[in-house]
Amino acid sequence: MSAAAPNSKSQSSLREDLTCAICCDLFTEPVMLGCMHHFCKPCISTYWRGTQTPVSCPQCRKEFTTKQFQTNYLVTAMVEKVRASTSDCYVNNIEKQLKESLEAHRQRREDFITALHRDQDKIESIKLPQLRRTPLEVDPGPELDLDGFGSRYTAPLQYITWRKMFRSLKPAHPPPSGVVMTESPLPTSTARAPESVRFTHGV
Repeated sequence: MSAAAPNSKSQSSLREDLTCAICCDLFTEPVMLGCMHHFCKPCISTYWRGTQTPVSCPQCRKEFTTKQFQTNYLVTAMVEKVRASTSDCYVNNIEKQLKESLEAHRQRREDFITALHRDQDKIESIKLPQLRRTPLEVDPGPELDLDGFGSRYTAPLQYITWRKMFRSLKPAHPPPSGVVMTESPLPTSTARAPESVRFTHGV
């Protein structure tokens, strides 16, 4: 396609050079004036018809004493080639080439997309078993200190239980002589416990 663009541009420029300035079409029986400008023979003949000498060039306005021109066979051959290149057969051939190129490009695009999807499926089929085999790591969190928990909460719970039992079993009459009921604090090892109940025998 990159080579076709300059070729098309050069053909367009050549067609402009082979276009008559009077009829604005490709030359028909091209003739050359003394100023080197070219025109169709019928066009320049009609242009000069009824004009007295001196006549002038339609482009550069150069004057000539006689109505003379010269047939340019080289330009005639070039015009015929340009006409052939712009014929229906030539245009159809170019159109066919462009369609074939476009179809080939479309097929390459589809092949690329298919290969891309196939590679993606292959990657996913490889990654999924790997993820299944990967061991799941779970954070165990802080370890529970059962001994510390027991020493902190067991003594207060025992105190509450004993106190409720003591109140529910309190005798209706005073205790015998020699038996004293007192409340004293827990040992220092259970500093958080409020108080404990104990029985003390008198001497």
